[in-house]
Amino acid sequence: MIQRIQSVWLLLSGLSILLLSKLPIYTGTLGDGTRKLLITMERMHLMILALLLIILPIITIFLFKNRTGQKKMIWVHILLNILMLLLFYVAKDGFLDAYKAPEFVSSSYGLALVAPLLSLVLDIMAYIGISNDEKLIKAADKFR
Repeated sequence: MIQRIQSVWLLLSGLSILLLSKLPIYTGTLGDGTRKLLITMERMHLMILALLLIILPIITIFLFKNRTGQKKMIWVHILLNILMLLLFYVAKDGFLDAYKAPEFVSSSYGLALVAPLLSLVLDIMAYIGISNDEKLIKAADKFR
């Protein structure tokens, strides 16, 4: 009903996942100076999950007449973000196994880890906004 800032938070939550298309999950430097990158869009299961994480908040925005449905969708989005972070860890292990980890002179996590975390924070902010709207509606109904 009353859509305010939570629509912005949901939109930003979906857009933050777009960062995964360019940022590396994990970076390793081989002994000869070659850098190897683990990127989300190179792994099919990560790419499908990233697309779902982009589409889900946008769908949630259009459920504005169903606040409980929006809250459920936000919870699903939060769980999928956590799943994405777990899959990053698993993909990193596979990446290290593929290049035989001792071959790396240095390795580190990339900036792609920030995207799901940022999305989580924005989802929580949207959830709080929807809850505040519910309180506002209940207070307005008392006056009727």
